[in-house]
Amino acid sequence: MRGSAKQNIIYIFDMPTKSTKSTELYMKYLIANAIKKIRLEKNISQEKLAQLSKISRRHMSTIETGETDIKCQTLEKISKGLKVNISDIY
Repeated sequence: MRGSAKQNIIYIFDMPTKSTKSTELYMKYLIANAIKKIRLEKNISQEKLAQLSKISRRHMSTIETGETDIKCQTLEKISKGLKVNISDIY
């Protein structure tokens, strides 16, 4: 596991917890962190996970940083790429 990759994880206690907008943002970051955590534990690069998930590397990056909303189909593709149950992510 690369040392610099660990530093980019967004910790859940830093996230807002009030209002609908904040709750949506909080959930987005929970999912993003779960994906990144599992990917790093499995020593898979972001680029390799994107290939395994059949999405672009840029899209994978925006998902892991919480910059974009994630569709259910994409979440399913990523869970298959990671070889985990979708419930392990969400």
